[in-house]
Amino acid sequence: MMKPTRTHVRSLCIAAMAALALPMSAEAAVILAVDFGGGTGNVQSGFQGFANPAEGGVSATQTYSGITVTIDGGTNTSGTGSAGFLNSRDRPHAPPNSGTYTNYSLLRDRIVSTGGTQGVMLTISGLAPNTDYVLQVWGFDARAEVAGQNVGAKPGTNILWDNTGGSDYELGQYTMTAGQLPTDNNSFSITSTITTDINGTIVVRSYNPTSGTRIDGTGIMNGFMLSNIPEPSVSLLAVAGASLVLSRRRRLA
Repeated sequence: MMKPTRTHVRSLCIAAMAALALPMSAEAAVILAVDFGGGTGNVQSGFQGFANPAEGGVSATQTYSGITVTIDGGTNTSGTGSAGFLNSRDRPHAPPNSGTYTNYSLLRDRIVSTGGTQGVMLTISGLAPNTDYVLQVWGFDARAEVAGQNVGAKPGTNILWDNTGGSDYELGQYTMTAGQLPTDNNSFSITSTITTDINGTIVVRSYNPTSGTRIDGTGIMNGFMLSNIPEPSVSLLAVAGASLVLSRRRRLA
């Protein structure tokens, strides 16, 4: 068998480097994106609307192509904590689109839970069981309109918990300052990988420990985006293949 030359090895290295430069051809596919609080109007582009819950109700449900979405202010799956009431409201004075931030329609309306101890509960069912998904949840409330100002956030902290297994696991949190403006479409959101239970269900809750005169209610959600876990890209597979070829040729040399 012909012994590999330096030219052959260099060609393979160049091929591997070129593969690394290829764009990601297999990205996370969005399964469902839902805009809460807007009803049939003010729905963010790329999202689907969610019928506003009755004022003072504790739960609202809507189904999208076999995936059922329920939002409520009730207890968590372990049955602890007191139930809250849902409230939806439009905030037309939310920060307008600017630069890479284009989520004005998403942030201008929201659903909150008032009077409970668990915040806003989000249940997504009809998914594949025991499967990882990427979930991004937005939670923002604008402060009162101020003439001549690019109105930003109310101050407060928002925490997202995974309650799928019945016990809370913190997925992330962020703290807003008074008048804070979004810098891009990921502002005021938490993104995490979550595994469904044996029934193909995800349960998360948004909780605001600084409620009262700050973020409305004990929990807040503007909407969410659910995606598949991305598959390995063609570029990574190409690099792996080139590495295997190089390794085999070295052994045969």
